[in-house]
Amino acid sequence: MQPKLPVTYGGMLTQDELAERYVYISARVRCNYTEEELSFLLGRAPYYFSDYERMEEGAKLTGIDMENLKYIFSEIYLDELSLKG
Repeated sequence: MQPKLPVTYGGMLTQDELAERYVYISARVRCNYTEEELSFLLGRAPYYFSDYERMEEGAKLTGIDMENLKYIFSEIYLDELSLKG
């Protein structure tokens, strides 16, 4: 019997990347979107945003994805969530 290992991330994130993830994940939760719904709105596979949230290998948002997220959450809302207060 093998022990169940926790899911971990072995890569490195810059402070800006971590802040970006926090903003998008917080906005998703506050707007009551599921990961699958947000992936659908981005025109991606159902697991796309969940891979991004879980920091799966190679899961990064493209520039187009970030622009679409600005429209989905509105730029004013993202500015409110920004850590650059």
